[in-house]
Amino acid sequence: MDIALPDPEPLGHARDAAFGKVAAIGTVNPRSGGVLNSLVAVVEAPACARAWTGTWREQVEFNRKSMVCIDAAIEAMADFNRALVALGNRIAEQDKPARRIGRS
Repeated sequence: MDIALPDPEPLGHARDAAFGKVAAIGTVNPRSGGVLNSLVAVVEAPACARAWTGTWREQVEFNRKSMVCIDAAIEAMADFNRALVALGNRIAEQDKPARRIGRS
């Protein structure tokens, strides 16, 4: 009897999608071109970064730790699948009829 094992692939895809956004918090949206916008961006970007660094740092660290947790969950699921396959193979071996060695 074949039993379908849990597939960790969807979790991996979700992890990959989230990983691209881990450090995106705190990035400044680009301004349109022009002399005035360039001058404002030169002053505004460092000021905003300094003002929000404490808040962003904690969120980015949390996001990174979440990715570590998801990686561990994927690896645990893969280990579990390997263990189930090994257990199934052992059970299948025990279910085979024992071969007897005939004597002459």
